[in-house]
Amino acid sequence: MRTWKWCWTFTIAHSTRVVRLYAWTRPQQLIAETKSCIPASPGRAARYDYEYGRCGVCNIFLASESLAGKRIVRVTERKTKRDWACFPEETAVQYGRAEKTTLVMDNLNTHKPGSLYETFPPDKAKALWDRFEFVYTPSTEVG
Repeated sequence: MRTWKWCWTFTIAHSTRVVRLYAWTRPQQLIAETKSCIPASPGRAARYDYEYGRCGVCNIFLASESLAGKRIVRVTERKTKRDWACFPEETAVQYGRAEKTTLVMDNLNTHKPGSLYETFPPDKAKALWDRFEFVYTPSTEVG
């Protein structure tokens, strides 16, 4: 059933009252170049050394409304339940006029109602949960 609901969200026509967003969470390694490029000279192209220094990691939350050409991006130091809970809140502010927002996302342990209740007071968490329709992409587990 979950698979069909996920597929069904692609068939809904674009509307400003009912918004359909696709959300991704992605870790990203931060790197810096450690050596300068060797500039081009007559007859030779510029040369680059591929050595880099690690500068830590961050987490990227992205919500895309493909049919409207809009996206919301939030970068955090890590991916916690609290970080995720703030993302739907920001999305609700961006789409304040929408009656309902369908948020299609991965089935991760941070993407649960408990994350909202751990972060916000119960009345605010319930309002956020009711504002969104959360649709999870199918799991790739076998068995």
